[in-house]
This record gives sequence, C-alpha cells and structure tokens, in this order.
Amino acid sequence: MKKWTKKLVQRYSYIAILCLISLQVNCMKGEKNMTSNQVNLDYSQREKIVKNIDSELSTNWKEGLELLKSYDDNKSEELKRDILAMVWRFGLKSQDSIVRQTMVNYMLNVFAKQSLFLQGQAIKFLQDFSYTDFNNYAVNNISSLTWEGDYNYEIILLVGIANIRTKIPELKKMAGNNWKVSGPNQLYSSCQWAASLVLARFGDIKITKRIIEQVNEEQDIIVRSTRLFADLAYTRQQLAFDTLRKYLHSQERLPQVKSTVPGQKEAIYAAEIFANFVVGCPVSGPDIEIEEVQKIKIWADRQSKWLFRD
Repeated sequence: MKKWTKKLVQRYSYIAILCLISLQVNCMKGEKNMTSNQVNLDYSQREKIVKNIDSELSTNWKEGLELLKSYDDNKSEELKRDILAMVWRFGLKSQDSIVRQTMVNYMLNVFAKQSLFLQGQAIKFLQDFSYTDFNNYAVNNISSLTWEGDYNYEIILLVGIANIRTKIPELKKMAGNNWKVSGPNQLYSSCQWAASLVLARFGDIKITKRIIEQVNEEQDIIVRSTRLFADLAYTRQQLAFDTLRKYLHSQERLPQVKSTVPGQKEAIYAAEIFANFVVGCPVSGPDIEIEEVQKIKIWADRQSKWLFRD
C-alpha cells in the first residue's frame, strides 16, 4: 500500500474513533436526561441514581452537590423522596460541619419549593439535626416561614432546634398563660403546645412546669408514653428528665395488641428516651429490651444532673 494511502486510512480511522467516542458520550448524556425526566422509575432505577449521587457526595461533596441539584426539577416524586432520604442520612453521618449545614440548607430548599408530601418529609428529617447545623442562611430561612398553614407545628419546633431566640416574643404570645383548646388530643397537636415546648427548651421554667403538670395529668397511657415522653425529651430540661425518671418505675402496661401478648410496659418508653438523649446512659437506643430497663433505672436513680446529646 502506498504511503499516502496508509496515511489516509490512519487519518479516517482516527476520525471514526473520535466520532464513536462522541456518539457514546452523547448517548450517555441522553440516557441521563431521559432518566432524570422520567416520571415512572422503578426501584432499581431510583436506587442506581441515588447511589450515584451518594458516591459523588462521598468523593467530592461540592461536585456531588451539583449532581444532586440537577435532579431538583425531576418529575418523579418517588425519586426525589429517595434522594431526600439519602441527603438526610449523608448529613447525619458526616463529621464535617460545613457538609452538615449544606445538607440542612438543601432540605430547607426542598421544603420551600417542592410538593406538600416532600415538604413533610423534609421538615421531619430536619428535626434530627442539632442547632450547630443551622447556619445564618438556615436561620434566616426558618425565621421567614409563617406559622400558618401546613406544617406550622413542625416549623415552630424547628425554631427551637435551630435555637432562634429572636422568636421568643412571638412564642410567648402563641403559648399564652393557659391552655386554650378543650381536649388533650387537640392540645398536643396545636401551635400553642409546640410554642410551649420551644420556650421550655429555651429555659422557661414556668412553661416547663406547666408542660410537666399536663403530662402527669394525662390519663391516656398510650398518648402519655408514645407522644408526651418524646415532647419532654424535646425540651432538654433537667426537670423534664427528672419527671421521666419517675416513669422508669411505672408498672403500668399499654393495652394489648393481641390477646395472647401482654401490652408493652410504660417504663420501656421512658427508658428509650434516656438511651437516646442522655450522655452516660448504660444502654444505647432506640430499641430497649425489658431486661435493660432495670439497668437504666438503677443508673438514672443515681444521677443528680443530666447531660444531653444534641
């Protein structure tokens, strides 16, 4: 073969390779765009996308964040839910304060812009973070939210978690001096109750005592143990945990779920609070066995002061 023929073949072979590479890249981009805009993604497709974002965040969180944001306008509600759960997990396990704050800000943006369903998921996940995870952007974002409409109860609780004390005047107005609603079930889901919990968390002793009195007066053991114990824990107050210690000695049981299985002991629910929120507790939460309650009870009875995990 002549020299010029060989060169021509080599040149066109090189061009063909470049075209093939370009075609593959465009196909990959097209596949990504098609996937990112697809509404009905099955579990395996969603899992692949979420794992890819998680991997990118773990390798280089700033680049991963850009990939994460590229799915903000995705039409699949299920995919955005799965991504949100991954962001929550990634933020909680991170030891980097900037990363944690960035994940919190992402979830706040989801709460501001996404559907009612995703808003509910985001506001729930945000309550698992501590006040140091809320930077100025987050504090300003939460401060601008109104306490009317959907998720107002959760927004008020978030004010306490983010330690936004500039809201104390509004919280006091909302809490009032007496319970305003007629029934306990209405009270515990009211903004008044949420505002009272936040004020207690901020150190208002009078409000804390009022909450404790209400908990002790509650006759429904299911409500008291499964709902109000957690509310006492939210306050992170010494008096609240002194009250919870009393319930470690409770012999009462919740109603039976099955006729052959006795109801759960109320003391277990109190023990789980100590296991989850108090430093030094000999048992870690969240699932406490009945045999471990005694160990927590003996330890708690020896404590004169509580140190809380935040």
